[in-house]
Amino acid sequence: MDPYIGFLHDERPGRPSLALDMMEEFRPFIDRLVFTLINRKQIQVSDFLEKPGSVFFINDDSRKELIKSYQERKKKKYSILGSISNPPLENYLIYKLEFLPEPYGVI
Repeated sequence: MDPYIGFLHDERPGRPSLALDMMEEFRPFIDRLVFTLINRKQIQVSDFLEKPGSVFFINDDSRKELIKSYQERKKKKYSILGSISNPPLENYLIYKLEFLPEPYGVI
């Protein structure tokens, strides 16, 4: 698979459209995690560093907190589509990646 040819994102030189498509499957999970961290004041504006060109990076301590929270969150069990077994979210995320092309008629 060519990482520069996607299904949801337009092709542009230097833009990995397929990687961006794959990222969309995780967006609700990551957005919820980030908003939770912001609402709990575990991540604040002061945790970001501005670089030239209005580019922002999270500082090292906050990056560690974000990764730790992500690792904990993906181990949590959720009810997915009425599932009885409630597998850890990481199992669902792996499943979604394995079948990513399916909704787009690729396989």
